[in-house]
Parts: sequence; structure tokens; C-alpha cells
Amino acid sequence: MLIQRPAIFVVLALLLPAAGVRAQVWTRVSPSGPPRATLPTAAYDAARQRVVWFDGANSTANTWEWDGATWTMRNPATSPTAPGIHTMAYDAARERIVLLEASARTTWEWDGVTWTQRAAGPAPGLNAIPQPFMTYDAARQRVVAIGNGSALGETWEWDGSTWTFGGNLPILGPIAYDAARQRTVVQGSGLTFEWDGNTWTQAPVLGPQIPPYVGELPQMTYDAARGRLVLAGRDLRSPPRNTEVWEWNGSAWVLQPLLTKPGVQPFRIAYDESRRTVVLAGAGETWEYGFTPQQPPATPWLEVQGAPRVGSTVTLRLTAAMDVGRAFQVASSLGSGTILVGTRRIGLAADGLFQVSVGGALPGIFGNYRGVVPASGVASASVAIPNVQVLVGVTVFSAFVTLDPAASFGIRGIALSKPFTISP
Repeated sequence: MLIQRPAIFVVLALLLPAAGVRAQVWTRVSPSGPPRATLPTAAYDAARQRVVWFDGANSTANTWEWDGATWTMRNPATSPTAPGIHTMAYDAARERIVLLEASARTTWEWDGVTWTQRAAGPAPGLNAIPQPFMTYDAARQRVVAIGNGSALGETWEWDGSTWTFGGNLPILGPIAYDAARQRTVVQGSGLTFEWDGNTWTQAPVLGPQIPPYVGELPQMTYDAARGRLVLAGRDLRSPPRNTEVWEWNGSAWVLQPLLTKPGVQPFRIAYDESRRTVVLAGAGETWEYGFTPQQPPATPWLEVQGAPRVGSTVTLRLTAAMDVGRAFQVASSLGSGTILVGTRRIGLAADGLFQVSVGGALPGIFGNYRGVVPASGVASASVAIPNVQVLVGVTVFSAFVTLDPAASFGIRGIALSKPFTISP
């Protein structure tokens, strides 16, 4: 189903501590990388903290992994069909890279050791031009694929065992899941659409849309540290046609001024969660897009590690380099609600944003963790998920707050909420 959303804009004001703005730069971190490939695909494997690269457009299927310092060519016992049309995404609930070979209509999974073909029903048959795109909807635990098949702009979803057709989209382009807003976003032909699992909706955009000239297989990923979608493409208007970057904040596309621009083509990008940077690889080079490395985060930052299943434990990794020696508090709640932090209740809203209120009922709390940020600037806490099946499908919200008795309400900094959905 396809609808156009009316242009209704809501302005949200968040009271957070002042922080310096850090520049975004492209840095070439390695002169090596996977060799030039015609239609490669890449995704970040969060369980093994590796960027996985696959190319199989020619007669040989090649799998590479990047650990943040070195590329390693893997030699699995089995590999997806080559030559073929491939696209892939990381399934966080099942801790597998899912690869769709669209021409042979087969589905494969990478577990860090080998590729395994799934004995499921027929996969979508999507064409090579343009190459299909894939992402993972974390809230709904579905892999979402789009591409041109028997009809234009087909949408398909993979639940771990079955592909389901979801309708058609009037545009094609790079796709990524916006975790802060729990929407799958696609940008193409100068338009932006969002998928909520049932309907594609044209998003109202403040300011200019990305013009269609940002072409040559643009790529998009989600920067979890900053809550932004990052789209990288080549400016086709004039030489040298280097890579330019646009960022989506949920309401506007903003062209980023860059002092350095990778000139490699074709390339693929993936967000490295453990190192909080966008990795670009192609034509034997590796680049990273992110903050200037000399300056640590000015506000706390929180990431969730591990598969959230009933009876399991999820680790919350806490980064607050500028708050070393200060007290912190972490709490996770069932659904949206409020948690008591300092002298204030902090609301964990359904959209992942914080709301500050003086009242509100305390929801069910998994754990209330307190401590002091160590010299490394990184701490961790564990959320033990009860082995109760009724929790399957429940969304859990988490907060990481650094405390300062002299600050307003005793709160120095608040990290972004990191929601996750409990699986069986």
C-alpha cells in the first residue's frame, strides 16, 4: 500500500548539556581492501564486530571481513551462487548476515564461518539494474528488500524463514532503517519514502530533497551514535565526481561540507557499531566517515550488544569520555514510561526521545545500575531478561545518565534511548 503523508511538522525541544560541535571528515584508514568489483554488497555483523563484504557478480564468490584494522579474505566451505545479483543485511535477532541472490532466487546466511543456503520457499527475483537494496527493521525483526522484479519497486520482507511480498514503491534507491524513528527509509529520484511494515509513505521534507544527480549506485546507512541516516553518492555534475554526503535527521536532508572526498567507485558503506564510524570500501581502498578522532564524545552515548531473547542477558555499553570519575545511572524499562534519575523522572517515549517530567508512574524495571565512569571512559551494565514468554515482542527502552549534584536537577548528560524488541 502506498500513501502520501500530509506535511505536518512538530518541533521538539530537548534540554541537554551544551556540547561542542565536531567536524565530519572522510579519512583513508587503509590503502588496501577488497579489489574492484562490479556489484558488491556489504553489511556490519554486530555479533562478531566485523564489516562483511561480498562480491559475486563475476564467476568467483569472494567474502571479506574488516575488523577495523585489517581486511581478511575468508575461504568458506560453501558460498552463494556466482555470478549473480546479490544484496545483504544483518539480522540482529538471529545474529546472521542474510544475503539474497536475486537472479537465482536463493537466500543465504553467513555465521562468521561459512555461508548456508536456507531451505525456504522461493526468494524474490529482482533485477541487476539497479542493484537491489536491503536493510533490517530492528523493531519488527524483518529484513526488508526492494528492487525491480516482475513489477517496478517491489518490496519484500524476510522473517527468518519466509519471504513475504509487501507491495510496490514508485521509486528505487538506497535503503536504511532509521532506528530512532523506527522507519525504513528509501531515497531516490529526488523523493523520500518511509516504510512502517504496512505502507510506503512519502515523507515531508524541510528544505531541499537530494537531487537525482547524486547517482552511480548511492549507498545509505544509519549512524546510531548520532541518530542520522548517512547517504553517500557521487556528484555527477562535473569532474572529479568525488563522493558527497547527505544526512537525514527525520525531517530534512542536509548536504555535509567535506574537506576530503573518496574518489573510489564502485563503493559500499556500512556502519561499524563498535567503533561508531561509517566504513566505505571499494577499489582496494578503505575510508571512514565520522568525527575528528582527537576529540571524544561530549555527551554520554549508549549502545546495546547481544541478541535480546527471553532468558538471555543484553549488555549496555556506556561511553562517556568527558565524564570520567562522575557517577552514572542506567535503567531499562518495559515499554515507554518514566524512570527516577536524580530528582527528576525521565520519560522514555515510544519514539526513543526523552521527555522530562515531574510525575508519571514507574514502569517495570529490569535493573537499576549505578556506578562511576572509569578512566577508560567506557563502562558496561547487563540487563537480564526474564525467561517469560509473554515478553516476546515487548520493546525495552534504556537510559544512561551521568549525574552531577551541581547541575540542573542533578543531571549532567543524557544518552539517547536505545530501544530493542525481545525475541523468543
